[in-house]
Amino acid sequence: MLSVACGRSPLDTLTARSTGTTAIGGTAATGGTRFAGGTNATGGSLVTGGSSSAGGRTSTGGSATTGGTTSAGGAASTGGATAQTAATGGSRSTGGAASVGGTTSTGGATSAGGISSRGGMTGAAGASGMGGVVANGGSTGIGGSVAGGSITGRAAASGGTTAVRGSVAAISAGFNHACAVVSGGVQCWGRNDCGQLGNGSTFDSRVPVQVYGLPSDVAAISAGGLHTCALVKGGVRCWGCNYGGQLGNDSTVDSPVPVPVQPLGAGIAAISAGFAHTCALADGSARCWGENQLHQLGNDSTVDSHVPVQVLGLTSGVTAISTGNAHTCALVNGGIQCWGNNGNGQLGNNSWKESPIPVQVYGLASGATAIAAGQSHSCAVTDSGVQCWGAFSDGELAESLVPVQVQGITSGVTAIAAGENHTCAVINGGARCWGDDGSGELGDGNPNVFIPVPVQVQGLTSGVTAITAFFRSTCSLVKGVAQCWGYNAEGELGNGSTIDSAVPVQVRFP
Repeated sequence: MLSVACGRSPLDTLTARSTGTTAIGGTAATGGTRFAGGTNATGGSLVTGGSSSAGGRTSTGGSATTGGTTSAGGAASTGGATAQTAATGGSRSTGGAASVGGTTSTGGATSAGGISSRGGMTGAAGASGMGGVVANGGSTGIGGSVAGGSITGRAAASGGTTAVRGSVAAISAGFNHACAVVSGGVQCWGRNDCGQLGNGSTFDSRVPVQVYGLPSDVAAISAGGLHTCALVKGGVRCWGCNYGGQLGNDSTVDSPVPVPVQPLGAGIAAISAGFAHTCALADGSARCWGENQLHQLGNDSTVDSHVPVQVLGLTSGVTAISTGNAHTCALVNGGIQCWGNNGNGQLGNNSWKESPIPVQVYGLASGATAIAAGQSHSCAVTDSGVQCWGAFSDGELAESLVPVQVQGITSGVTAIAAGENHTCAVINGGARCWGDDGSGELGDGNPNVFIPVPVQVQGLTSGVTAITAFFRSTCSLVKGVAQCWGYNAEGELGNGSTIDSAVPVQVRFP
């Protein structure tokens, strides 16, 4: 595992990769490996019409991942309930997932059947972050959050109560931490060196702890590299590492409790947290803040921004956004555009050249329904199934500069999430994953094997409403119950242990 020191940018050296997930209509992104550190080894998930995001990881010799939440594109909910959601984006996040088939709501969080994730919740016209996913116009952020419980209207945060079966509304995985909206509150677990768990401390926790100071109207959550963001009524709140300005409060001082992001204007619909940057959707427009050394903010600059800035050319028509390790992708009028780091072809424009402004993904000018940005690859849900580009884009130990079709998936995709070097999707209600399985992140019970085609996650053959991938871990929601598998050295599975698991284990909420 790579490590990233708080207060120091992980983008000192190489190029960032990102991994993420996306769901129909949404986007998710995650952060990456080959960067000067980077992440989104995580994922988010989204549900039908929802979006999700995921976490990522980076390293300057070290690595970090992040998670994000998804939103945009509307939250999906089974049972027809809709909720507002937001996605968060960041620079290095991974894994996120999005799902479809649920109802969507503008900026709403996903609910039963809906998912948001690399830590974000899904919602109409939402965004997604690393590894996050976006569904139907939704987007997700690193580590995206997944919503699987039934929620009507906005999901409530602070002051949450004990989690019981069916009470988890959304989940988002970041680099080495994850967060969930539970019974009206937000709870986080895992690594906490920058205060990314939001409980006023910097002590890691192997089980969920309550985030302090959030209002009772949280609509979406997104876990990034070493920070987390939530969409609440009237704005966005973030906490954790802030060396690149990723908290958006015009400062570079870390915060172990939520702080308000500088005003984004009206109509905030989604938020997605990447490794060290964050993005949001407001009235169909994309805005980002935080680290910008590899152009991940999309404002034709390499200067970090401690407050939100406009992504050039994306002032309208954006329905989902997903942040990866050091790149970002958005769903714009049915097409996919990406910007930032491109060391592995993760921008999908048949080039390895970084781009300071959005560029069109080759062959995806229309027909896309969800987007997910991972550590060093990106994926989209289309009418023909799933297409990915960048590192490990086709499940093989190779990379592609343009989208390629994922083998064996032609329909039924309701959510997708991209982690560090693996990808997961909800297909016909079941969870399947492919790629690197060195820490058990594919959940098939057979770790330390690289699998180029989708395999069944043990025990998750039906009822899966959300999935989120981050770094080398993955999480899902099944009828409102959160389960995680894969890497667990810092308690990111939330089961009270630090032992990796190659099969799903239940998160131990208080």
